[in-house]
Amino acid sequence: MIDLSELTEAQKATEGFANTYAGMMNLYSRPGFIEALCAHEAAHLVFYERMGSIPFEIVRPKIYYNNSQARFEGYMAAVKPQLPDCEPSKWREWVSAKALGCAAGGVVGRLLFPHADGGDHEDKRLFIQECADLVRHLGGISINAEQVWASAKQEVSRELEANPTLMPSIQKRAAELRPLFGFTTLQG
Repeated sequence: MIDLSELTEAQKATEGFANTYAGMMNLYSRPGFIEALCAHEAAHLVFYERMGSIPFEIVRPKIYYNNSQARFEGYMAAVKPQLPDCEPSKWREWVSAKALGCAAGGVVGRLLFPHADGGDHEDKRLFIQECADLVRHLGGISINAEQVWASAKQEVSRELEANPTLMPSIQKRAAELRPLFGFTTLQG
């Protein structure tokens, strides 16, 4: 289930690897964690698809060695959407839609697995970076990425409360993603 193909047999025999592997398996075995993880990723897609048809890549769980940090790192599972390019005349709409898609995962993750952080630190970091890149690329615009992020989280929460069919559609999508991530045997 966890891709170890980037590691040598010698690396797999280390305490650092054993600790990383055990930590990931501990999370995966916690009741509700896999469902929350799959729903987190499904929520990204459900909200991004408001921008149109969104092709995406599945990234299965893996452990790799980060040479620059001199440590093993685990990657839980993810979808990598290929979003449409931002049209300069519609940048506000694009940023808002991007923010909703990015923030949706963490909001749903926290609802389904409240004793975790929602898993959206990297989503937020990437969103803020993309906003900065967009400002540099387009010039003459300003984006308060922190404020847009906070507003997007509130909007996703509001929509989940107001629309009783939204969470079930996210959970249906999560069930479709689960085997693609390789979570066919774990019950977490």
